[in-house]
Amino acid sequence: MFKKYKHIALLIIILLLLTATSLYAQQRYELTTLRNTNLERIELAKSQLGVREEKNPAQIRKYLASVNIYSNAAWCQAFQFWLMDSICNKLKIVNPLPQSGLAISSYNYAKKVGIRTQFIPQAGDLLVWKTEGKWTGHVALIVQVKSEKSVITIEGNTSSKSVRTGGAVERKERLVNHPIGKLLVYGIVGFNSQNEQVLNGKTR
Repeated sequence: MFKKYKHIALLIIILLLLTATSLYAQQRYELTTLRNTNLERIELAKSQLGVREEKNPAQIRKYLASVNIYSNAAWCQAFQFWLMDSICNKLKIVNPLPQSGLAISSYNYAKKVGIRTQFIPQAGDLLVWKTEGKWTGHVALIVQVKSEKSVITIEGNTSSKSVRTGGAVERKERLVNHPIGKLLVYGIVGFNSQNEQVLNGKTR
């Protein structure tokens, strides 16, 4: 009898741990921009599909240089910053993202200065993962929302085979509440333009 209850208790503990993990920091914060850059960034990201470290090293260096990194380094966040910076320079507006190559930097910044919204992904958002207790992570641009849980992304420093690391810009299908190996979903960074706020009658 004792063994039976011991197994039930163990099962309950496992379920509680799984639930806690799946709910890890599932929050979405919006940064304000002068213009909506979502469509432009998505189109630019599509144009980069297939860029690979061994085939296009100069382009990888360009991503890294945008965040002032001039040596070999992980570049998933540098790629996302480069996309945003390219479009913002074209539109002559300020880049709302922090100039950092750290994968979790955009979410940390958005959590500090942005506006918390419902955890519902939108095209143009950044989906961020983080290693629990560490500063490492991964970041992806959401280019299509299939459901509230499933999205299509374009990511840098990944591959078609690997779930996270790699040396290419690839398209992926991700679950917004699902870990990548040891990386847990850290949160989502969204963007809201001042023009949209005026049109929607919002003041923030």
